[in-house]
Amino acid sequence: MSQRLPVPGSDNGTWGYVLNGFLGVALDSGGNLLPAAVSAAGGLLSSNNLSDVSSAGTARGNLNAAQWLVPTSLKTSAYNAVAGDFVAVDASGGSVTVTLPTTPADKTRIGVKLINVSGSYTATVATGGSDVFNKTSGATSLSLSLLSQGVLLQYASSSGIWYVQADDLPLAQLDARYLGAAAAAGGDLTGTYPNPTLSATTNVESIISANTTVTGKMTTSTYDAANIAQQVLGTSASQVVSNKDLTSGTNTFPTFNQNTTGSAAKWTTARNLAGNSVDGSANVAFANQFIVQGTADSGLSGAQFLGALSTGVMVVTTTTGVVTSVAAPAGTIVGTSDTQTLTNKRFTRRVVTVTQSATPAINTDNTDVASITGLAQAITSFTMSGTPVDGDMLIIRLTDNGTARAIAWGTSFESSTVTLPTTTVISTMLMVGFAWNTATSKWRCIAVA
Repeated sequence: MSQRLPVPGSDNGTWGYVLNGFLGVALDSGGNLLPAAVSAAGGLLSSNNLSDVSSAGTARGNLNAAQWLVPTSLKTSAYNAVAGDFVAVDASGGSVTVTLPTTPADKTRIGVKLINVSGSYTATVATGGSDVFNKTSGATSLSLSLLSQGVLLQYASSSGIWYVQADDLPLAQLDARYLGAAAAAGGDLTGTYPNPTLSATTNVESIISANTTVTGKMTTSTYDAANIAQQVLGTSASQVVSNKDLTSGTNTFPTFNQNTTGSAAKWTTARNLAGNSVDGSANVAFANQFIVQGTADSGLSGAQFLGALSTGVMVVTTTTGVVTSVAAPAGTIVGTSDTQTLTNKRFTRRVVTVTQSATPAINTDNTDVASITGLAQAITSFTMSGTPVDGDMLIIRLTDNGTARAIAWGTSFESSTVTLPTTTVISTMLMVGFAWNTATSKWRCIAVA
């Protein structure tokens, strides 16, 4: 019979028995809860609660709860996992193997994740003993090769199987993993995916003709050779067309992609012209290697211009580079190697100031009169250079600085009937005349004044 509480105003003489019967459903005679009442109410008994057991695994088993995972330190070498491990693997320096425990407790869970990887290295998850993955006689290992790839496993002790509960394949790696970025192309394609190319020996026409209907580039639905000639060639693609007749009235020459106007137009290949590299893009300076009639030409900067043509001797104007003519002199023009007699001509001697020193230097190739003034020390010898010829004349003028100075002429001079002077005259110019003596290869003194 079901128990109830006493009813006020009734149950006279029996209400105590009614109340005791009601309380006895849940309490014993000592006032303690009955296990049956606890279970009926969905409560936990002392045998299956979480507070009175020392093992968390036992508590989870009591509750039929799944195991949680505890991260390990980063693994860079082989590792034997234990129940509840979440194994982080670094395979940047080499492949790593994680071995699962053999026949662990039922519902044991383990996670493995590839945190870092380089090249072709992998993280291998291997079973122990006779355990397998996912099914009877299943695989005994699985491989993680992609960065951030992971796997979550749970063990079934009744079958010795590790089930893959979750397989973390990062989306960022999908292109490289499944589109075959390093995979070799095949068939009519060469190279590697995702950018293969047609083989150079591929007969594109035969590929298209193998399909009686085509789409895309074809404007008609049926294949024919003429249609390919018109449709396969793209309007903007870089393509080589050969053996095509462009003389027919229905065919036109293509517009070549060349700049034919403006200052930017250039020759395809630059050429050398008078020592200058010319590509047609700008004016060229020819560095006086051209003589051109006229007085200017913007395309020939640096050229020599003839100016107005006329009879006479041509003269170059150094400021403009223009050649002009002047009236020719009367008589025969003097040649550099001709035997000619000159009359009514005046020769201006080449007077050179020579620095005073103990060894004055004189070059007779450019000196007719050597002038030395302010001589402040004795002359020990003259330093002579040049290539004089028989009969050449030389005058040396010497003035001291107020003190008479001794003169030693050295081996390039000799006396004649006129003796070489040996000292200056105080503050007075001393002039000594010489003629080149080919017989002795010396300057011979012929006058002293």
